[in-house]
Amino acid sequence: MKDDSDLAFKALETISKTPSEEQTRLLNSLPTRAAIQQLFLGPYWKRLWIIQEVSVSVNVMMYCGKASMMWDTLVLALDNIIGLKKKNAVARFRVA
Repeated sequence: MKDDSDLAFKALETISKTPSEEQTRLLNSLPTRAAIQQLFLGPYWKRLWIIQEVSVSVNVMMYCGKASMMWDTLVLALDNIIGLKKKNAVARFRVA
């Protein structure tokens, strides 16, 4: 399986701070959507210590390969994705 974590992190970073039109374009791009889905379907999210670390830390930095992102950026990007899904602005998007 190809590791597109760099693409996923760049897309999530952009989605966290751009207007909804750009967010929609990114999320409707099949390679971008596939990279984000692959990132969230990985075993990383099933590890209990990850949940514990995030819940007690103040400044969480995520790393995957050479890519990195602040946890707050990820949360903002996911909030934007959920908002777009509620408006039916993006194609079917599954992350769990």
